[in-house]
Amino acid sequence: MPRRSGMKRLLQAALAASFLLPGGLAAAREGSFHTEMSRLAEERGCTFCHREAPAVEADGALPLAPSWRDIATRYRGRVGAVAELAAIVEQGADPAKRHWANRLDFAAMRGNAPQVSPAEARALSRWILSYR
Repeated sequence: MPRRSGMKRLLQAALAASFLLPGGLAAAREGSFHTEMSRLAEERGCTFCHREAPAVEADGALPLAPSWRDIATRYRGRVGAVAELAAIVEQGADPAKRHWANRLDFAAMRGNAPQVSPAEARALSRWILSYR
């Protein structure tokens, strides 16, 4: 049985190191959150229009919708940004605001409720705001 105790010590040391190394366990959790939210965005149809990074079509046409990074840049640091984005995800964007005017093919976004629950909308909003 000495091999098992050696393996146990090795696993304990690896776990302890993950807390000490920059980004250890936190990075693993963030990676898992990113993967989960990417999957949710795909399942709910968000990726039909939105992309990770800004993109211009090959023919020079404007993108359909802002990228996750563009959205994060615009809303990051705003008080209530998660709630504001979650409301847009659920109810849609007000076409009268036209805050992406002349940068996108679509002027407004339709609401996604009930396909996207309020909890999913908040989680997706936190994920979008994490983009750098």
